[in-house]
Amino acid sequence: MDVKKIEEMDFYEILNVNPKASLEEIKKAYHLGVNTYHRNSIATHGLLSDEERQKMLKKIEEAYQTLKNPKKRSKYDSQLKHKNNPFPNRTSPRKTTLKLIIEDAEIG
Repeated sequence: MDVKKIEEMDFYEILNVNPKASLEEIKKAYHLGVNTYHRNSIATHGLLSDEERQKMLKKIEEAYQTLKNPKKRSKYDSQLKHKNNPFPNRTSPRKTTLKLIIEDAEIG
């Protein structure tokens, strides 16, 4: 199992929701995240420093503020697709096939 750093996670991963999640699912995930990383939470007590906890809470807030707003979410999704697709003008990478023709040639 690969573990990503906070900086490598997209907003959907931070909130642990599907990219097609409803607003209600996003709200629930936001509240769960805030409660989990709250400084009085037993769930992360002793596992994270106050600095790490604050960093995660900031990312959770940023993710929520973006994904709850339809315009911001749409813009974020298009940026995310562009970032994940190295060939943004195509639906899939073009495969190049070279045709090599070998003709009889005099060797000498």
